Order: sequence, then structure tokens, then C-alpha cells
Amino acid sequence: MALYRPITAEEYQVILEQTIPYFTAGQQFETLYEKWALEEDAGRKEEYGQALEKMGQDKSLPVYQIYANNCDHAVRLLISAVDSDLQEYTIHTRRMTPNGNLKAFGAKANNWGVMALGEQSALELILMFLVIF
Repeated sequence: MALYRPITAEEYQVILEQTIPYFTAGQQFETLYEKWALEEDAGRKEEYGQALEKMGQDKSLPVYQIYANNCDHAVRLLISAVDSDLQEYTIHTRRMTPNGNLKAFGAKANNWGVMALGEQSALELILMFLVIF
């Protein structure tokens, strides 16, 4: 299941700018992890390990969390920078449930469409229909 809507070049640029903290955090983690993985000195390896732990606890970084900040949530935040309908929808986290899913959002938002990705079995089609209620 996917949502879609056309965007302008300006909106695309705004969305790209919103990704900078994610890429920056990823690059910082990669650099630190590589140093930790390749370090032979036990003391320095421990320092790198502690720095990795500290980085994981930094609340200002967009750290992946399965329920609170997963890929779906990150995408909603990025797109919310240019779409007031999705921003309003995202603000109310109570709507992030099967009864208030993105399919239901797509059905209500005039600028958005919903499409299936790949092939669905009969059971999946029934379930997709039911989750809009």
C-alpha cells in the first residue's frame, strides 16, 4: 500500500533539506562504528564503544525506534514539511492505528491517492478493505 501525490520542484527541495539530519546522523554513526570495528587498542576501542552508546542516547538525533520513530514516521515528518493535510494527520498520533491508517488518510485527502504495490492475495484484499473502518 502506498500513498502518492504530485509535488513541485520547490516542495521536493524542502523535503530534501529535511533529510539532512538523518544523513548527518548516519554518516557520524558510520564513521564512529568503523573506528570502533577496526580499532585494535582495547582502551581506544572502549572509548569508541562508549561514544557509540552516547550517540544512541542523544535525543536530538533522529534515532530509529520501532514504534516512536520508524521509517514510516520519518517519511510522514518529511512530507509534512510541505503538506498541511499530512502534517495535521501526523500531529494526532492516536490516528496511527489500523482504524486511522494512511489508506484512510488517502481516501479523505483530496490531493492524495492510494495504490497497491505488488500483487495481493484475496485475504490481503479483504484486510486492506477492512482497515479503512
